[in-house]
Amino acid sequence: MPEGIRINKFLSEAGVCSRREADRQIEAGAVAIDGQRAQTGSRVLPGQEVFFMGKRVQKEERQIGRASCRERVWYLV
Repeated sequence: MPEGIRINKFLSEAGVCSRREADRQIEAGAVAIDGQRAQTGSRVLPGQEVFFMGKRVQKEERQIGRASCRERVWYLV
């Protein structure tokens, strides 16, 4: 199984747009991973930077309560 998360799912989970809209934006050239234009099916690995329309999409995970509870926070910077 390939590592990382598909770029369209990454953008969708970040609340940037839906997966289908993400695919359209990727095809239009509005998405980059580490400064390289993303392609449909590209995967985002931990530590890579994702840019949407020139703005960085940043992920932050933080512990809340018990060790098994995590909250994901996404930022469009």
